[in-house]
Amino acid sequence: MPIWYAKQASNGLAKLRSGAGLQGDIVQRLRLWSGLVLMAYATTHLANHSIGLWSLADMEAVRLYFVGFWRSWPGTIALAGSMLVHLSLVTAKLFRGKTWRLAWWQWAQIVLGFTIPWALSEHLLATRLGHEVYGYEDSYTFLIAVGWPSHIWPMVWLIGAVWLHGCVGVHFWARLYPSYRRMRPWLLAVAVLLPVLGFAGYTSAGKEIAGLRAADKFWTGDMLREAKFLGRPVISFIKDGKDAADLTLLLLVLGLVSVRGVRVLRARRGEIVLLYPLGQRLAVQQGTTVLEASRRFNIPHAAVCGGRGRCSTCRIRVGAGAEHLPEPSEAELRVLRRVSAPPGVRLACQVHVTRPLEVTPLLPPGSSPSAAGADRAEGHGAERELVVLFSDIRAFTNFSEHRLPYDVVFVLNQYFKAMSEQVEAHGGHVDKFIGDGLMALFGLDCDRDTACRQAVAAVKGMSEQLEILNRDLKNELSESLRIGIGLHVGQVIVGRIGHGSAANLTAIGDTVNVASRLEPLSKQFKAEAVISHDVAVAAGLDMAGHQTAELPLRGRSQPLLAVVVERGSEL
Repeated sequence: MPIWYAKQASNGLAKLRSGAGLQGDIVQRLRLWSGLVLMAYATTHLANHSIGLWSLADMEAVRLYFVGFWRSWPGTIALAGSMLVHLSLVTAKLFRGKTWRLAWWQWAQIVLGFTIPWALSEHLLATRLGHEVYGYEDSYTFLIAVGWPSHIWPMVWLIGAVWLHGCVGVHFWARLYPSYRRMRPWLLAVAVLLPVLGFAGYTSAGKEIAGLRAADKFWTGDMLREAKFLGRPVISFIKDGKDAADLTLLLLVLGLVSVRGVRVLRARRGEIVLLYPLGQRLAVQQGTTVLEASRRFNIPHAAVCGGRGRCSTCRIRVGAGAEHLPEPSEAELRVLRRVSAPPGVRLACQVHVTRPLEVTPLLPPGSSPSAAGADRAEGHGAERELVVLFSDIRAFTNFSEHRLPYDVVFVLNQYFKAMSEQVEAHGGHVDKFIGDGLMALFGLDCDRDTACRQAVAAVKGMSEQLEILNRDLKNELSESLRIGIGLHVGQVIVGRIGHGSAANLTAIGDTVNVASRLEPLSKQFKAEAVISHDVAVAAGLDMAGHQTAELPLRGRSQPLLAVVVERGSEL
């Protein structure tokens, strides 16, 4: 388990260094991070609400920590800045858009996003802004007392709008990452429970306040004096502010609709032809992205991230007219590099049409998040530099000759399970099982030197695991299992080869042949592994104490320099 966590941490750091964890241009990153800050505020606020299930006093005690952070200068700058940046960038994006045809979840986010200012303005005026302007104490006791029970349903709406808007955004951002898919059941439980517990804490505190009022008819007046509430001036401030906020929101929506309507009317003139594979000829406005054009004319087009340039599922091959396109941005290039995209492949959400253009979508319209970062080798093949590992059980024919088929299958499954776990724990991919042999690839998602280090570490792990397996199966085995391993690094062709359910991601080429021929040579040297010198050097392997040899290999005119490892566990 520690190996797995170390691998995840290493992958995470690599993504951050490369920008994969913050995909998109600076505007997209600002929109993402501002949204995450606002989601952090909502999460801590709801968690504070949930303390009301214990008591109002506990709720107030925890509030001191909540306010201490979010009303400090760093917290205020982060929160107010994120709110301003997020609202501004989202509004600007909506004004720039050229089609109303969006995915359902994008419409859900937009509608919820516009209801948040309407539901939040009064709450914001009565809390932070009112506190700063008039100096009264906007404690939970004060706020719940003046709003209980008349503000129950507005509170439900506010919590629901903020939380759903944030959860939709986080889900459609994070679903591109494999770690999120593993954590999704737990995160879903939190996403459901937190708002429910938050509202339950609010109602519990409200009932406690109702009890205090019933027990003491002077309680409300005493509480208002203690909070230094000024009465009518504050009420007028909140009412006038709420009216101004509602008017601003209404004008913003009307302006957005008007601008987009005028744009549609103007688009009827000077339109540009976009040609699709099935002969569709679309007349689109200059500056429209290819993905927007597909949506506008109901042409199915994959886009897992919603057209934000954070995945590669909308990628297209551009044909005639490609020479007039501007060069891809750094954000687009980052995504294209991650999928080893060949020349002529672009992201449909990033290509703005300025001249007639021929395009071909490359992925099926129903592509899932798992295809968002998939290498093009999955379907079309790509040349990659990988480490190839072959392993085989020594004298397995003799072992299986005198045993029942069930016993042979049992031992093989135990062996393959142990070896596969070591390959995967060290970053490798089990390609296939061949009889009592195994083929694995390293480097599908990392550089050459890292792949070599991972492969050598896997050899050590497989050797150590074999010793454990021999101990565990000593009653089943007349003699211990012995293995031979061959490792080589070089260029291979990686692709999904086969047909239907039998198609698998595999590698072919001279490097695979060499690795497969090194493995049986380990028997000649009575060793566990024969590792090509290229792998050993790239992995930084200490070759002292290990034999080196020039090995003639069938099909190669020159011998191959290799390192002979007697016991992999001693690496």
